[in-house]
Amino acid sequence: MQINKLDESLKIGDFRDAYISAQYRRSNYSWIVAHLAAGHKNIRSLQAYLQKRQWKAHGEKTVRCFVNVLWDEIRTTKKVDPATLHALVQRGEITEEQRKRWIAHKDRTKVGTGCKNFTNPPKALAPEHKDGDGCRIQRCTLCPHAVIFDDSMDPLARRLAQLRVIKENVPLPSWYDSSWPAETEATEQILHENWAPDLVESRISHWLEKEKSTVHILLSMEGEYAA
Repeated sequence: MQINKLDESLKIGDFRDAYISAQYRRSNYSWIVAHLAAGHKNIRSLQAYLQKRQWKAHGEKTVRCFVNVLWDEIRTTKKVDPATLHALVQRGEITEEQRKRWIAHKDRTKVGTGCKNFTNPPKALAPEHKDGDGCRIQRCTLCPHAVIFDDSMDPLARRLAQLRVIKENVPLPSWYDSSWPAETEATEQILHENWAPDLVESRISHWLEKEKSTVHILLSMEGEYAA
């Protein structure tokens, strides 16, 4: 029986690349998950990583898909909704019923986003999820199923305020041993990329005052959903 020798050209970095790539693909190409898997200190490092490897081709394909979907929406609906475009690019299609439910503010999560697959959250985010149940963890800014709407800003600002209050009231080891730091970074990025900074900071300040007065209730709820 012949045993193939390990390719001597392989390096430790190749295994790391394979791991990051696997996590990126498994998360439906979520840059947040890739960022966590890579352990990069900032998003620029991740951008450079993805641009140099096979994912550059995937990115170009996604851009072409986005352009096609954009013009299709303009032709058929005479309007452009960012959340709908995102869902179409990620899933390829959405039902007319789903469009209507999102517009009517139904099927929204506790942080104001839509969800493309509420009963099937990623295992990495909800390892204790039971098949058929709705997502309880709802770390939506870390999840590839999330759909951001124009009116998601205030609930997201409230969630960011909650995260800042939590950080002030739990031991630092507990904070850094959870998904909270990654969720904070992702939520901040989404807020500041989609809405005016002054408006965002105003709503965060508003919610900080309210959340600080209910910190014990907040921490109890987080315990139920687990970090």
